[in-house]
Formats: sequence, structure tokens, C-alpha cells
Amino acid sequence: GPGEYGQGDIFLGIAVPELRKLAKTYRHLTLKDTTKLLQSSIHEERLLALLILIHIFSAGDRRRQRICVGLLRTRGMLLHARQHLRSRTVGEVW
Repeated sequence: GPGEYGQGDIFLGIAVPELRKLAKTYRHLTLKDTTKLLQSSIHEERLLALLILIHIFSAGDRRRQRICVGLLRTRGMLLHARQHLRSRTVGEVW
């Protein structure tokens, strides 16, 4: 309903475990293409982008980590991403 989580989103019904598998498969997707997913009106595409960014962040150098954080911050997804990342680097980059 109005004001609820996901209002206006399009849902495809893809389960989170399947999206995690896809994110692992496409973890080398370019940041440009990942950003396109992040801007989608489709809920699962945005979640897939978030999961890919988590892979990029976990494996990336400081520059790529800062880019990931910047993308997440602009989309208001930073807090959600923090729940998935548990490394010390996270605290240093935020």
C-alpha cells in the first residue's frame, strides 16, 4: 500500500538465494552495468546490483571500495549493505 516498503516497485518473484547465485556468477560485471541495475524499477534487479557491489567491495582495492560506497550512498542502500559486509575494511571505508 501507499508508503510501504517497495511501493511502486515491480516484483518478479525471484528468490534471494537465486539472486545470490546470479551475483556470484556476475560479480565481474562492470560498475557501469551494475549501476544500471541499481537504478532499475525492478526490485530484484536492484537487489542483484547490491549483491554484486558487495562482491566488488569484498574483492576490491580501496578505490573500487569507495566507488561502491558512493553508489550505495546515493541510492540510500548503505545501511542495507553494511549488514552484509563484516570486514574491518568496511569501517575504514564508510
